[in-house]
Amino acid sequence: MAFNLIQAGTSLYTVNAKGGISAALTLPTGVTLSANRVPRFARFGRYVVVANTPSRPLSVDDQGTVRPLTPLPPTSTPVLATENGGALSGRFLVKQTFVFLDAAGNTIAESDFGPIPTNAQLISADYLRVTNLALSTDTSAISATRLYRTTKGPGSVYFQWATIDGNTQTRFRDDLPDEQLALLAAPSLGSAPDLTLIAEWQGRLWGVSRTQPDNLRFTEAGTAYAWSELNTLPLPKVGDDRFGITAIVPRRGVLGIGRQNRLVQVTGNTQTSIRPTGVIENCGILSQESVATYRDLVFFLWRDGVYQWAGSDVVSISHRAGVDSWFQTNNYFNQAMFSQAFAVFDHARTAYRLYLCSAGQTTFDRWIEYSLKTEKFYGPHKTTAFTPSCAINIRGVADRLYPMIGSRDGYISQDTPERSDWGFAPIPMVVTMAGHDGDGERVEKYFGQVTVHTDKETTGTLKVNTTVESPEDEDSTVAMTHDLTVGSERLDRIGVGKSATVQFENNELNQPVTLYGYEIAPVSNIGTR
Repeated sequence: MAFNLIQAGTSLYTVNAKGGISAALTLPTGVTLSANRVPRFARFGRYVVVANTPSRPLSVDDQGTVRPLTPLPPTSTPVLATENGGALSGRFLVKQTFVFLDAAGNTIAESDFGPIPTNAQLISADYLRVTNLALSTDTSAISATRLYRTTKGPGSVYFQWATIDGNTQTRFRDDLPDEQLALLAAPSLGSAPDLTLIAEWQGRLWGVSRTQPDNLRFTEAGTAYAWSELNTLPLPKVGDDRFGITAIVPRRGVLGIGRQNRLVQVTGNTQTSIRPTGVIENCGILSQESVATYRDLVFFLWRDGVYQWAGSDVVSISHRAGVDSWFQTNNYFNQAMFSQAFAVFDHARTAYRLYLCSAGQTTFDRWIEYSLKTEKFYGPHKTTAFTPSCAINIRGVADRLYPMIGSRDGYISQDTPERSDWGFAPIPMVVTMAGHDGDGERVEKYFGQVTVHTDKETTGTLKVNTTVESPEDEDSTVAMTHDLTVGSERLDRIGVGKSATVQFENNELNQPVTLYGYEIAPVSNIGTR
């Protein structure tokens, strides 16, 4: 069953397809969430992984059960001995792990191996006895202890030997012969580090440790819990800045890795073939939250604007759209807050939506949109209903994605089809048309009546303000109103002047306005003074 996961304050909640929010989920014993960091999520199978805010990375299943991403490994060394009555002979070593199992007995997660005895135990036609088995401190989640054993000889390769249900037994004995051990050697395991970034790509989890921000970490194939320290990829250029890796961006064929001053891509699907290659220098990703992906297109914010990564090309779409001044000056937005900007992709409208702080502000009170259909930017937009704090996609009915806005007040809001600021206030519409100067700006003219053409609505009034430059070089304004219920309407004459400008306004709650055009007639020259 599909579900959505959010963090509010220091708690996790699930959101169902109809927007219903669960009670706060129960966190594992000893695990806390930070309210001063941004939560990062990744989906792996039927689990959602949470990083950056938890004191330990977490996984959440579709029933709302929260577990550590990997159990803590055993801390004590098993004690090996021989016990009469068995039939096993040879010299053996044993190591222990803890496991989380689902109701069907499938492994959800397995800890790293605990300490291994330094001396192999020699037995002859007896049981191999193990005592001093560790008990897990993850008491509420541990399903079993798992033991791995070498073959007689002694061998150097471990195979799964036994699974002991629960978290209470500290001893075990068995005389299982070598040929009845598991067929596959013990897997590579490892504990998940304190992850700041997390993503899923090609059946692995990829992340960044808080203490090693220049290194990309990844799990063994097909697991979310086996974080071997061998699976570490240093990203160029190590130590280049204090931020390290700022974003992980999954695409179809490559994994994008952003730093603040460069973008690289990772390819390969085995430990020996995984490698990074450069995409672009002197341009990077300021924040993970500014990244939004649509199909195989990636959008992100850098210092001088919004970029699109498509194929092997990275281009500034804000430059192409002619809105450089939005990002390269402080006249519109606070550039110092770009590294905390956040975005979401609106699948319904096929648009990249980016939230920013207005000039001089440190709260996110504006957003802009880039439409893939028109290749234009729209905005800046604002709301007075609340202060946005995040933007997310919620998977709703029919498995469709809907963009939603989180607020500092602890609510999430969906776009509403009504033409209002979330029902609190009308959204002002002000449209100023280009000036009309007829045969030249020095020629005085008579501007006749204005005829306005709109859609017929059930209610509503459109303000029509006309301004002319008078013979005395002073502006003269005539205020008129158009009845939106009649569609087309002839209004008053504008007057005499060198040029005329028409402005349309509406500030009524939930009032639709569709303006088709207008006419000014007649327009006749008077002369030149």
